[in-house]
Amino acid sequence: RGGARGVFCFSQENIMWSNLR
Repeated sequence: RGGARGVFCFSQENIMWSNLR
């Protein structure tokens, strides 16, 4: 598993979606 990297990517996607809204 990616671990910290996976969490980073997940948070990055959340930020992107928040910006789109």
